[in-house]
Amino acid sequence: MALPGCCGRLRVRGDDRLRGRVLAMCVIACAWGLASVLANPVGDFPLCDDWSYGRSVVSLLGTGHLRFTGWVSMPLVVQTVWGALFCLPFGFSFTALRLSTLVLGMVALLAVYGVLREAGARRDLAVLGSLTFGLNPLFLLLSYTFMTDVPFCALMALSLLLFMRGTRRRKPFETAGGVAVACAATMIRQVGLVVPLVFAVGHLARHGMGRRSLAVALLPIAIAGALLGGYRAWLEGTHGLPAGYDVQALRLLNTLRGPLPSVLAAFCKRGAVALVYLGLFLLPVLVPLVLRRRAVLGERRGGRGFWVNAVPAAFFVIAAGWVLVSGRAMPLSDNILSSAGLGPATLRDEFILHLHHLHEFPRPMWVAVTFASIGGGALLLTIVLPALGGWWHLGRARQPGPAGWVGLSMAVGAAVYFVPLGIAGYFDRYLIPLVLLVMVVVVAVTGAEARIGTRGVVASASLLVLFGTFSVSATHDYLAWNRARWRAARDLVEGARVSPSLIDGGFEFNGWYGYDPAYRQSTAKSWWWVRDDEYLIPFGAVRGYGEIRRYRYRHWLPPGEGAILVLRRQS
Repeated sequence: MALPGCCGRLRVRGDDRLRGRVLAMCVIACAWGLASVLANPVGDFPLCDDWSYGRSVVSLLGTGHLRFTGWVSMPLVVQTVWGALFCLPFGFSFTALRLSTLVLGMVALLAVYGVLREAGARRDLAVLGSLTFGLNPLFLLLSYTFMTDVPFCALMALSLLLFMRGTRRRKPFETAGGVAVACAATMIRQVGLVVPLVFAVGHLARHGMGRRSLAVALLPIAIAGALLGGYRAWLEGTHGLPAGYDVQALRLLNTLRGPLPSVLAAFCKRGAVALVYLGLFLLPVLVPLVLRRRAVLGERRGGRGFWVNAVPAAFFVIAAGWVLVSGRAMPLSDNILSSAGLGPATLRDEFILHLHHLHEFPRPMWVAVTFASIGGGALLLTIVLPALGGWWHLGRARQPGPAGWVGLSMAVGAAVYFVPLGIAGYFDRYLIPLVLLVMVVVVAVTGAEARIGTRGVVASASLLVLFGTFSVSATHDYLAWNRARWRAARDLVEGARVSPSLIDGGFEFNGWYGYDPAYRQSTAKSWWWVRDDEYLIPFGAVRGYGEIRRYRYRHWLPPGEGAILVLRRQS
């Protein structure tokens, strides 16, 4: 007689879980949709390296064959096909390519939610973690481009989710799906090989080092590696490798040839900078966990120790002292995050001549952000360091939980991913996959016990509002001045019938119209394929040029009006 009641309770719990899952996904989708509407992704123009990747899509649509410019340094196959699918209905446009990335951005956020749940996070923490990742200023801005960062992260997160589910539930079909998606990620970026490595470590940590377990763990690495090697051989045998395909590997090898002390010193410095960035980007997740001090400070068994508190404290003191003595402040790395907001200002007056026509945020703000980032990095250390002892003794556990096998596998993946970056150097956007891996480590270590409570939700939501306001507004501004720039360029080319070879319209314009692998740079002109700079499109006045037209745009940070100028060289 008790069976019907029991089944009823199970059905109610199942319905509650389903409603909770749907509600969480709706919150994530609505936040992503609202950000997209506010930032306004519309605009048929390339951003950053889009001009090069867009040409691959044009080739695929027009000829049915893959053709890459020499600017490409990654496989790019899956992303090219994905972008072409979005261009099929109405023809090629950068707006369609931007939409393709926004869709994968949504996939990334939902996959991150699933990964955090698999890592042991409660639903509220998983939602906060997903939004923290999505409202990351680097991730959000790149979601409005056709750069590889967001598509790669989307497939990476989805593959991790399938691998984690397959490992936990012993489901070979989910593991096979993870292999397929990991191979797709590798066909966007070579570093996708990190994903099957994460699976291998996690599988062995959970199921032991038996012969069958070892074979299952290593097979995905072998498949992804063989696919990448086969693709390279195909390129060499057909169209030839793009000129920039091996540039990152060569940079790494050249750096390793240098003096070992210099290499180690540079690695440590880059590692400290990466920790500061991670502290900032993970702050909305770290703060609610700090409010649950028992989870954060490792007060459970094995979590105590002088070094657990001493190392983070030393990091904070040394890093804060360096800021005070050197006068340096965020941003500490190049590319997306800058003192003027988001996005590289790739016009001659700003990027080459450093005339600072673009408004910059006040220095006290960046100093405050820097100290908050250093504090976040110290808090991150207080979470990760206590877990090292547990990972060291993981082999003794008969059935390790997520804090063990998930935390260890993600930590190994993060370390392997960062080592070449730390040696050869990196742009700030290269840290986005690291943000995902480290966030999963944090959640795996603390999430199962962390009831973040009302205070934690309020603190995290407040930080997310700040992150979102800055990210959306700065992305809007980046798109706004680029619209004005391309309106000016098209008026020159299509209206005034000026040849693009006579215009220095910035990196993207000159790449789209004039890329030439045999181009020889001149110190008298911008390095980006400028034949004759009779006409210049900058943010402000440049010596030797006279203004012939001005294109205004509205920016939100701070609220006001900016302008893009069209200048002509004076005789």
